[in-house]
This record gives sequence, C-alpha cells and structure tokens, in this order.
Amino acid sequence: MKFYELIALIWILAGLAITLTWLILRHRRAQARAGPEVQSRAESAQLADLQARVDRMEQAPRTTD
Repeated sequence: MKFYELIALIWILAGLAITLTWLILRHRRAQARAGPEVQSRAESAQLADLQARVDRMEQAPRTTD
C-alpha cells in the first residue's frame, strides 16, 4: 500500500467516524427533546384513567351493611 493510499484510507475512516458520531448525537438530542413530551402524555393517560375510575366509583350503587 502506498503512502497516499494509506492517507486516503485514514481520511475515509475519519469521515465515517465523524458522520456516525454526528448521527448518534443528533439522535440523542432528539430523544432528549421528546422525553418530556412522552412523559407528559403518559401522565395525561394515567390521569384520564384515574378520572375514569373515580367516575365509575361515584356512579356505582352504594350499599350499606
């Protein structure tokens, strides 16, 4: 392998490493931005479920022993 081929190979590998690093960081940034949104949606779903349970309990016939 000649010197310029070695330099070209190193150049290509460095480019791949930079590209992969950039993609990973971009993906992590997108996940970090979506994290609170996903959490608030889950909390909203839990709150709706809890409200539905309370409504069913209030509508259920009361029995006294």
